[in-house]
Amino acid sequence: MVELNRAVAVAMAFGPAAGLELVDALREEPALRGHHLLPSVRGDLLARLERHDEAAGRVPRGRRADPQRARAGAARGPSPWDTRTVSEPPITGGCLCGGIRFELTAAPRGANYCHCSRCRRRTGTAASISANVAGEHFHLVRGGELLKAWRHPDGGWEKLFCAECGAHIMSRNPDDHDQIGIRMGAFDGDPGVRPSYRQFVAYAAPWEPIPDDGLRRYDESGRAAEAAR
Repeated sequence: MVELNRAVAVAMAFGPAAGLELVDALREEPALRGHHLLPSVRGDLLARLERHDEAAGRVPRGRRADPQRARAGAARGPSPWDTRTVSEPPITGGCLCGGIRFELTAAPRGANYCHCSRCRRRTGTAASISANVAGEHFHLVRGGELLKAWRHPDGGWEKLFCAECGAHIMSRNPDDHDQIGIRMGAFDGDPGVRPSYRQFVAYAAPWEPIPDDGLRRYDESGRAAEAAR
């Protein structure tokens, strides 16, 4: 694990190609063989190098597909997340440990701040920033087994996070999976959208005043009002 952490640090300092070289050298290490973090880190580095087919677990360059594995995958059927074709280049993101990776086939529809008490407790900050995405455009590349959902007993949207590192990925309407809010911090780069409004400002943290940024404000949920604009 020390060497894997070193590879991640090298990637941060010198770029993903340098980190990938170290990770590939660790693939034959007995202590790491079969460890779930090794393919996760490797996939993250491949995605950063825009080698998306390899990152998604498709046939790597210079390697032939395993027919037996392909037949087994076909027998299981498609993943409920894996039903779409990814655009080029995709908008990518993931969790902190790299176990979860996702792509969008279209740009988000908008973004907003949420100041509700649940978001404050969930993030430990004054507000949560999410990008509004149509569910049909969300493609989970890796980590379905790590993506866990929690819903408040009083109702509301599901909160989805990585069970390994705890990173927040998105929220989702349990009654309409076409309504998804991806955490802006989960994107690898710029998703091309900026927050346009603030909701639940009546519950804003008293210790951090809301800035005078010109964004529209709603005391309660702003979703319906924004949809009507």
